Amino acid sequence: MLKKVLGRKFVPVVVGLSLMAVSLVAPISSVSAKDTAPKPIDPKTIDATRRLRLIGTNGVQQMDPVTGAVTCEAEMLRWIYDTLIRLTPDGKLVPGLAESWERDGKNFVLHLRKGVIFQDGTKFNAAAVQAHLVRAKTHPKSVLATSLKAVDAIETPDPFTVKLILNEGRAGVLPILFTDRAGMVPSPKAVAAAGTSYGATSAVGAGPYKYDKHVSAVDFHVSTWKGYWDAEHRHLAGIDMLGSATELQVQRVVSGDVDYAALKDVQLTEAMTAKVADKKKLDYRIAPTDQYSEIYLNWNIAPFNNVLVRQALEYSLDRTTLAAVLSANSAIPAFSPLAANSWGHDAKAVDSLYKYDPVKAKALLAQAGFPNGITVDVGMIQNTYYVALSEAVQAMVKASGFTFNLKSVTGAEINNRLYTLKNLPVAITAYRGSPDPGLTLEAKFMAKGSANASGSSVPGIDTLLIKSAGATSATLRAKWLKEAELLVMQGAYSIPIYHNAGLVAFNPKFVGTVKGYTTCQFGDFVSAEVYFKK
Repeated sequence: MLKKVLGRKFVPVVVGLSLMAVSLVAPISSVSAKDTAPKPIDPKTIDATRRLRLIGTNGVQQMDPVTGAVTCEAEMLRWIYDTLIRLTPDGKLVPGLAESWERDGKNFVLHLRKGVIFQDGTKFNAAAVQAHLVRAKTHPKSVLATSLKAVDAIETPDPFTVKLILNEGRAGVLPILFTDRAGMVPSPKAVAAAGTSYGATSAVGAGPYKYDKHVSAVDFHVSTWKGYWDAEHRHLAGIDMLGSATELQVQRVVSGDVDYAALKDVQLTEAMTAKVADKKKLDYRIAPTDQYSEIYLNWNIAPFNNVLVRQALEYSLDRTTLAAVLSANSAIPAFSPLAANSWGHDAKAVDSLYKYDPVKAKALLAQAGFPNGITVDVGMIQNTYYVALSEAVQAMVKASGFTFNLKSVTGAEINNRLYTLKNLPVAITAYRGSPDPGLTLEAKFMAKGSANASGSSVPGIDTLLIKSAGATSATLRAKWLKEAELLVMQGAYSIPIYHNAGLVAFNPKFVGTVKGYTTCQFGDFVSAEVYFKK
């Protein structure tokens, strides 16, 4: 049935994706930059004149790290804005613009790197970080306000120290929070000059590359600049994000049209075949990710404001079959928004909640007052992958009493409609997720979470997530997160389908790619040291 829906033949592939959990519980003691700098690469082996040409997602719409609501943009924004703390591909927290950090009682202290300048020549210091965090807390369109609400005050004891005065513990979350948008500090001079339009047509940070140009939601171009503090470990002349692609990515790498392409997991067989045919023209990497495909719901809009309807939808999905058929057996069935390898996931409590059962689904719909089933309009992203996923889900849930009328939405507008305009209450899409499970649960299920359009929290979750965020041990953090995860799934506030495997294909002369990524979180070209071989 599903193969007919997809309209193509899938060859099952057994993939050895490691499910080893990576501990990202924040270190409380100071972390020193001296112990984490990578070994220098012989410059004679590097072609420093080459720009990386890649295809992955749908470009950048808003270059302001405070107000941009599209999660995928962060991967490109970090080229302009180096982060206070870096997250390496193997899950380690290492110094970035902050050389070290520690907990001081209930507070959190960042010790900043000296001698750093922004791309407009102004100095990076504690005042710049303070201005960024105050703006992130108070801007009416901030996507960071919820994450930073525990910060009561931001002090600058000296020009290179920032002290966050907390009203609740955040020892377990604050370090990793600064590896993403909260740690992307823009030039305060540039922000002041642009006012409310900052990020629309330009951006100024202290990262490895300066902004050149972009077409909103299409492409994005950056180049090296002379003042970068870590130029020793930056080896590309620039990066050209050439837009999204759903077909022919492998062929474009093989032909030399692009150097790097983020693929969908379903393209694994194609990548494997191309490498066997000519390993001098293409290589690939695949790895588990935190991204998951889902039926996104605004649970405050009927009929999905009824828990019985949501639970019926849970029972209507054969996740194992969908993962196998739609991803060449590389995806992992998702019974929670947290990945199977996450230390915040409680497989024993959660994975058995909703086994595929159309009969039970129909009974729940009848109990909810829908004995003849439910018909609902559902957003479908206009590309081959999501059309296939949407049509497969549409066909599957029909047996449980759900009729999905699929409505096409462009990739450029889907996130805006889900999270900003909030006028698309149901859609088949994917969420990037965070390496820290607490941040995923905060974003998706707290009232002001950046990926929660409902405007309300899952009942009881706020207390659990606050406790987890304040815990200083891995055991306590995991305990509270597992309880929060169970609340989400018992109430069916999340309808996950499967966790995507990350897959990238690239020119073998491009060195430093150690894992696979999704088309959203499509590569790490800052924390990972990447370059072209001569």
